[in-house]
Amino acid sequence: MDSLDTQYSRRLVAPDLARGFALLGIAIANAITAWSGDAGETGFGIVRNTADSMAGLFGAMFVHVRGIALFSTLLGYGIGMIYARELQKGHRATRVILRRYAWLAGFGVLHAIFLFWGDIMVFYGLAGMAMCLVVRLKDKALLTIAAALAVVWIGVMGLLTALSVVMGGVIDMAKLNMAAPMVESYLDQLVAGAIIVASQPLSFFGVIFMLGPCILVGFVAGRRGMMWHVPRYLPLLRALALITFGLCIILGAVWWFIGINGMNTEAIVFINTAVGPLSGPGFLAMFALLAHWVERRGGVGEIFGAVAALGSMSMSGYVAQSVLFGLIMAPYGLGVGYGGGAAYVTGVAVFVWLVTVLVAGFWRSLGKRGPVESIHRKVGYSPKLA
Repeated sequence: MDSLDTQYSRRLVAPDLARGFALLGIAIANAITAWSGDAGETGFGIVRNTADSMAGLFGAMFVHVRGIALFSTLLGYGIGMIYARELQKGHRATRVILRRYAWLAGFGVLHAIFLFWGDIMVFYGLAGMAMCLVVRLKDKALLTIAAALAVVWIGVMGLLTALSVVMGGVIDMAKLNMAAPMVESYLDQLVAGAIIVASQPLSFFGVIFMLGPCILVGFVAGRRGMMWHVPRYLPLLRALALITFGLCIILGAVWWFIGINGMNTEAIVFINTAVGPLSGPGFLAMFALLAHWVERRGGVGEIFGAVAALGSMSMSGYVAQSVLFGLIMAPYGLGVGYGGGAAYVTGVAVFVWLVTVLVAGFWRSLGKRGPVESIHRKVGYSPKLA
């Protein structure tokens, strides 16, 4: 077994690869639900032709409430890794975590107001600080809390699903989920972003039931260093990956079938929102297995290497997405893809993601950290730790 010193002397591929691909899911989901101005009656985009239908099927299976679930699991994994590392170095781990994630929340405030009202960094910063309350608990206690949060979340969403069926679709999931504000000018973005930031202390307590289980499971995995010892956990990782993949295929196919046939999608959207977050650990398992496979075959390679480079500077990649979407898709930008069908909007999102992949690959070839990560490291660590 590697010592912690040996482990932390090299950077793992699996988390970076997962973050890189998670940013693709986040780009598509945000493009459909926020930047395009209309997710359509289906919830996965406007469907006008076969291409839109196929894009919607992919999104229903692997994008909506999948990317954010994976990213939340990775957030927990990163906190667990930081906690174990700082303890091993003799530092006060909770102080490091508090400072690091307080600054993340601060970056999120700026991002939400000036670039994208749908920011997630504020929540992640608050969640990172809240984790300091439980980091000393044993794995069993943390997993019990995660299970309790998941049960409450699924129970509430199950009740809303039942009500939506009984009431004949009177309950609008979009309205309950804070429907996308009308952002037609940059001033609208500033106002919407400020409102979202102001509501974060209250909305945090709702979102934590949705994403808290992923964060806690990720923390346990990070504290155990599971990605350094993939062979030891192969049976568990394979089971998680297989179950998650199967459930995503089934749930996504049902949602897609209901949507393209013009049926009421509210109940299935509730169900997807209820169980979708549980996919986070499973997707992380998939990427752990993928990274293990490619490394055993001689290295990551240029393609996976560029995606992993983006994952290593995921904050910069996330912010870059907002800049590019604002320039390309927003009504106050070029408006390309705004109001478009699912395939068109998905294509724009993939283009934006590919641009960030290429830039990240080039940036890492220069031996540099991501620009946002560099700033975060300077302000998020004390001079003794930076």
